[in-house]
Amino acid sequence: MPPKKPVSDYPKRPLEDDEAPSSGPKRRRNKSAKQSEMDSAVQEKEISRLKKLLAVSEKENAVQRKKLNDAQDESETQKRKRQHYEEAYEEEHGRLAPESEDEDDMTNGEQSSWSENETGPAKTGLFGSTIRTVSILTQSPQAPKLRKSMAKTPKATKHISGVQLPLTPPNTQPLHLNSTRAQLQTAAPKASAPARVLTPPLEESNVQEPEIRPDQDGKSLGDYSQLTKKMLKESVRYYEMRVLATNMYPETPMSLEWAQDIWESAHDDSKRIALTDNMIRLMHKRGTRVRNIIRGRIEPLVQPLFGFKTSSTSAATKYNATLYLTLITDFGFYYEDPVARTGLLRHPIVLQSICAGFFFGKRSYGVENPSAFRPVRLASLATALTMIEITLSQWSTGKFAARGLDENSDKFIYIKHFARITEWANLDQAKTKALRTKWATKALVKAGTAPDTDIPDVSMSKTDRAQALAELDEMGSDDESSDGNIDEANNSGAAQIGNTQAEEQSSDGNVDSEPGADTEGGINNDTIPRSQTSRGGMRNGKKGQPVGTDANHQRAHEAQGPTAMPAASNKKNLLKSQQWGGGSILKVKAWQPGVEESERDTDSSE
Repeated sequence: MPPKKPVSDYPKRPLEDDEAPSSGPKRRRNKSAKQSEMDSAVQEKEISRLKKLLAVSEKENAVQRKKLNDAQDESETQKRKRQHYEEAYEEEHGRLAPESEDEDDMTNGEQSSWSENETGPAKTGLFGSTIRTVSILTQSPQAPKLRKSMAKTPKATKHISGVQLPLTPPNTQPLHLNSTRAQLQTAAPKASAPARVLTPPLEESNVQEPEIRPDQDGKSLGDYSQLTKKMLKESVRYYEMRVLATNMYPETPMSLEWAQDIWESAHDDSKRIALTDNMIRLMHKRGTRVRNIIRGRIEPLVQPLFGFKTSSTSAATKYNATLYLTLITDFGFYYEDPVARTGLLRHPIVLQSICAGFFFGKRSYGVENPSAFRPVRLASLATALTMIEITLSQWSTGKFAARGLDENSDKFIYIKHFARITEWANLDQAKTKALRTKWATKALVKAGTAPDTDIPDVSMSKTDRAQALAELDEMGSDDESSDGNIDEANNSGAAQIGNTQAEEQSSDGNVDSEPGADTEGGINNDTIPRSQTSRGGMRNGKKGQPVGTDANHQRAHEAQGPTAMPAASNKKNLLKSQQWGGGSILKVKAWQPGVEESERDTDSSE
């Protein structure tokens, strides 16, 4: 073995900065008074500099803190203003407040006080501004790129029901050789065709261009002004109501026909405004918007009414998945007891969805147009059931996973439910219609706008009848002679009121005597009224005088008995309620939806 090195031969560990050598303690030199004074001055100067930096930093922090507090206060103020705006809007209009003025068709031409932005989706994120709400994974493939020769193929137009639809005919261009192709390329280009207008052929002097604001292209509602904007707001509102009452997913030709029919009914005979492609698109977008609105109002009802558990445990997940399969299998959620399959359409979700979707406020579709939704139409019922199933699909895995609406796939869900509901309605047309009428009546009562159709029992009790007979027996001849003039006046007044009511009923008889007034395919077999409820109050035929305050009506009530006046009043209210509401510029025009043929046959046989 090699001999070990002595300890002194090993390298020594390097000393740290503050470590003294092993030879002994570190010796310090004594500073002179001048050096100590200089060191103190340097330290004081450094401390002073650091204090100044600290003061500047504290000042900047105070400024930033103030800005942050101001920003937080401004954010809270904006949130409160937005909340008050949404509450006031929903209370006034009966639906969710839109994000922009373009989506608001009830502002009567006033600018929105909340947002100056005229584009973009609403705050809730439930409805977008595109025609289709298709997710990225389910988007339709892009159109294939055409060759230049195919792209130059001319397009023809064909009139179908007054609407011009683009058609692509077979390629009739002759084949050209290289010698003639150069001549074609050097030829002068053809003038572009004018913009297509979807209004019937009229005299040029009667048709006017839409009133569009300067520097706008007419792609949004805010781009229009004056009468055009007012008419367009009424038209898109009417289009939404027709979608809910007739067909939730209309095909493009049907949508074009609706748009033209609605726009035609908005005109008077003196002044006509052309209907452009951009205006058609605005109406078509409302189909997507109204579907999102109905889904947004029905979605919160599903979880509490069906009892899905919001816990994230494995037991809750398994329970939710089993419950989903039970409800979705063979229309199980139609039944009050989905396992025993009893109580068809008696589950609380059915009535509450109808109330939330169509009768949610005084400005809702069912309240504004009760004749269009009472009885609840099969298309409207199928729409509510479709939104329930779409919401249920979010619990398919046992845990809630939000999903959007997809027109391409949701349309088949709607068709499925409409077929099932139609089959149910044909089992007993009278009873199913009575049940749907009962749903609408309950929904109107819940909305606080249903008229009192039941006359209360006002007959006298036995004691009152006996007392009245005794008082009549005690009356003498003087009382009879003194009251004779009053009786004659009452009888003459009653006869006059009876004749007046008969004339009014005969003059307005076309309202109730129209054939098929309760048909499903066409509302009142003619149209859906623009505004069922009059903003100015119901009138009894005299200008500015409410029903029930006329002295003649009071005398008729006293002369004809306790039940005569309520019946006449209700009859007159029914006749007057089918007229236009105050402020509406649209007129009644006949239309046939063309999608509920089976429903029209069903109810016409009733």
